[in-house]
Amino acid sequence: MNPARPAATRRIPGLIVAAVVCALTGLLAGCTTDDHDVISGAVDSIYEQSEGVTPERRETREAHDVAVLEWAAELDLMEPRSAKQLKREYDAGEEGQQASQSGEKGFGVTGMTFWDFYTERILQAEELLKKGIRDSLSRADVRAYYDQHLDQFEKQDVLTLKVQPWQDGRAREPYALTIDEDSVRVLQEQDDELVAAALELKIGEEALVELDDGSYLQVTCENRVDAGHASFDDVTQAALSQLTTERFDTEIQERIDAKDQ
Repeated sequence: MNPARPAATRRIPGLIVAAVVCALTGLLAGCTTDDHDVISGAVDSIYEQSEGVTPERRETREAHDVAVLEWAAELDLMEPRSAKQLKREYDAGEEGQQASQSGEKGFGVTGMTFWDFYTERILQAEELLKKGIRDSLSRADVRAYYDQHLDQFEKQDVLTLKVQPWQDGRAREPYALTIDEDSVRVLQEQDDELVAAALELKIGEEALVELDDGSYLQVTCENRVDAGHASFDDVTQAALSQLTTERFDTEIQERIDAKDQ
């Protein structure tokens, strides 16, 4: 009597196994391999017709855009689009704008080039991602960031200055000038070079500022008072914005670095 033969083992092709693994990985990660191919292909194609991007900057810009779009796709904030799909959307927008200008009901971009249309999409994706970060941050998170970065929230010191104008080698009538938190921006708009020089001075120090007409201003710091830091309540929104940007930039860089490994 012949021994029973074991049932034949059905071999599953390696490509099928790989496809299943990729599909499961995509479900877990949010952005599938197909999504990655669509996004990276679109970005590469669009950068072939980019405006104002040097060859040296292109690789960095492309890596950034791919990371942004993949992250947005993972969170279902923005569907992946091929370059052809984006071009069709752009063309539809252009047609809608032309219809609107002719008096018909229309929609679309207002004089954008296709490159403008693409960069606007990147900006939209970034803003959606940053909004998600902002919404996830607690007041305690923002306060911790503020405490760790007090140097970014320093108030403008109060400077008491003596300004001596000189023209053709002769001293003109001197005048006093005070720079503080309330006046510094207005004064910078009026004479940025003078303010820039003054902000570097300690008590008793002087600086010479040359004006466009060849005359000079001799600036002496007579007193300087440390104004300390802005209170947390006064800069909560600024701190929130900075922390959001920091976390966004960190995540994008980590994604770029992971691709390079």
